[in-house]
Amino acid sequence: MVFRIKNKNVMEKQIIKKNNDVKDILRKLWLSRNGEVASQMQRYGMVYRKNLGVPISRIREIASDYAPSSETAEQLWALHEREPMLMALLLQPINNFTWEMAQSWAQDCGNIEIIEFACMHLFSKLSFAEKLCCEWCASEKEQFQMMGFILSARNYQHFSDENRNFIIEKAFEKSATENFQLYKAISLALCRFCRCGKSVAELISRKLNNFLPQPTTGQQYIIEEVKSEMIFLELL
Repeated sequence: MVFRIKNKNVMEKQIIKKNNDVKDILRKLWLSRNGEVASQMQRYGMVYRKNLGVPISRIREIASDYAPSSETAEQLWALHEREPMLMALLLQPINNFTWEMAQSWAQDCGNIEIIEFACMHLFSKLSFAEKLCCEWCASEKEQFQMMGFILSARNYQHFSDENRNFIIEKAFEKSATENFQLYKAISLALCRFCRCGKSVAELISRKLNNFLPQPTTGQQYIIEEVKSEMIFLELL
């Protein structure tokens, strides 16, 4: 059971009655800590409430010792610390992860590492992933937009024509952003959609021409990445 108490600064404190697996996982993570890696991550802008610097490979190794469990995953996620959150994404069962839970967990994805990991290991496997993409790409919040486009890139083969075109439209609407991680995510989604066929690639190519003659930094990045993808796919 999790009790949440908000103080005057709207910071959440959580008192968690941990199950035995959670206690064991936290012990293994602590023993695997690497302060040098944690410091390097902080210098590169990956800021967490707590970061032990445990390598992803070690987190995967620890996770492999445990069966998927909603209780364990939710308790780990509620800690809002790097390694427990990554572990939670590996241990959360897909079949009982609801739309409401997806929205709640997405709100907690505070940096690009967690966003990419969540899209890869959890959100992309959900039966309603396509709907999540459409909603998040249309969001006014950049955090959700990044998740939407990253998730779209991962699941690009599983869209209806209508929803794929909707996300392409949103990609071009958001393309003037100055947020590097966002325009990088947009370019990745557009590159993946180019693999859906020549007609889709031609649609994207025509829209890229609207960036000229004075594209923003992000739009120039998108142009270069998408054109490189089209050359690779022998579409140019």
